[in-house]
Amino acid sequence: MLLSHGAWTRRFGANPDVVGTVVDVRGERRTVVGVLAEGFYFPSPREEVWAPFVPHPDSATVVLGRLREGVSAGQAATEVRAILQRMEGAADRLPAGGAGGRPSGDSQNRVRVIPLR
Repeated sequence: MLLSHGAWTRRFGANPDVVGTVVDVRGERRTVVGVLAEGFYFPSPREEVWAPFVPHPDSATVVLGRLREGVSAGQAATEVRAILQRMEGAADRLPAGGAGGRPSGDSQNRVRVIPLR
């Protein structure tokens, strides 16, 4: 998980050694992988912890990422679509009752890349 600068300061005493440790968050064990820069807020200052999740295949999913220098939003969307198509192909080869959700097969229509500043 990622910690906001405020959470890192208040809850962990600004200890740089917290990165790499496993902590309990609402009964789930999470590894701290980083601390965000002071003043970074998304979507608001109330959020202090960001952790990965496994989405339900029929739900909307928001993924945040940083575009590599020189990569346009359109190029990123094309790459994400290709990744989703490969995942859909892999899901088709899973045995019945396999672990996890299956992508819904409409990757061409469900990818939008929106630059944030």
